[in-house]
Amino acid sequence: MQNQTARIQVFTSFSEAESYRPYWDRWTQSDPQLSWSWMANWWNQSISGTNQSRRLKLALAVVISESGECLAIAPWYVCRHVSGFALHFLGDGKAATDYVRILGDARHESLVADALANWVTSSDFERRFGALDLIIADGHRSQENSLISWWNRLVQHGWRCQTSPIESAWKTSLPGDWSQLVKQFSKSQRRKVNKAFRLRQEQAVTVRWVTDLKQSPTAWTDFVRLHQRRRHALGQAGCFDNVHFAGFLATTLQELMLDNRARLIFVDHQSHPIGTALLLQTNSSVMMYQSGIDPDQRQFEPGHLVNAFALEWANQQGLKYFDFMRGDEPYKQDWGAERVYLNRSRLVAPRWTSRLWNTAWLATRGLKQFSQRWLHRPTLAEVTHD
Repeated sequence: MQNQTARIQVFTSFSEAESYRPYWDRWTQSDPQLSWSWMANWWNQSISGTNQSRRLKLALAVVISESGECLAIAPWYVCRHVSGFALHFLGDGKAATDYVRILGDARHESLVADALANWVTSSDFERRFGALDLIIADGHRSQENSLISWWNRLVQHGWRCQTSPIESAWKTSLPGDWSQLVKQFSKSQRRKVNKAFRLRQEQAVTVRWVTDLKQSPTAWTDFVRLHQRRRHALGQAGCFDNVHFAGFLATTLQELMLDNRARLIFVDHQSHPIGTALLLQTNSSVMMYQSGIDPDQRQFEPGHLVNAFALEWANQQGLKYFDFMRGDEPYKQDWGAERVYLNRSRLVAPRWTSRLWNTAWLATRGLKQFSQRWLHRPTLAEVTHD
């Protein structure tokens, strides 16, 4: 396929692209955050029908070979900012989707990169979506070949690529043998694990799993309440203050549960939930997307209880990793997790207006960070699973 070319077929709704869903699901390799369900619900419930939908357009780019074979899918949308038009990956912002990439077969990487670079710089793209000023990829691995190949082509077109680190993801390797796993924990965490198991043995706490929201009508309400209480106790607004985000996640969670790709864990004390977490499951990993605790029950250290029992379960399933996902909280290392570097990349179009706006944005961002440091206020995480 070295000498072949490929064409782009673009869709502006998920319903139009339904015939390509089997390719999408195959290439996401069971990752719930990249799945069709995640992305379609995020777009249809968090974006469509909201005030911001007027300045956003869906742009699902399907790469098709000369022989008609589907080679890749780029899950994008275009946003009209004050500074111009920007291309984003679906699921950014509050959803904080990790490990974003172009979906496709690595064997066709070069051909796909050429086709996508030519398309986003074409008059056809400009006519449909506007002349791009920026491309933004938030939460990608440092060495994501599907993106690097595409960006290299854009650099050849005169674009400038700026990549900076954001908060990392953190993964704990699961050896299968519980005693070996515990050795990876810090000394303080081993004590907390012993406490968790003792409380469970004494029936001071019980562990409950929810794999179908319809069969446990209070589970979703309890999860949201504990999550919000945790954020509010930290003086922060929880993501569920946004009703559109709440609708997206509830719908997606139920769909993923039916596919055995998600579950909720609750730790109960006297039949009342004191800790919870939403776990997403791939073929090899469990990903802790969100959690919550009852701040009035801190004597039980409910967050540590949830972590201990979730890690125990994941290890019993024969999975390879427990992924704490994005966020540089120190406790993750105490649970034996190792850093997975994540980046944000901005590609700036080769027009003086695009570069002028980008320079202004960088200056404003730098001034904001300087002000926060000068005032001795901690800089909030860029995006995290809150």
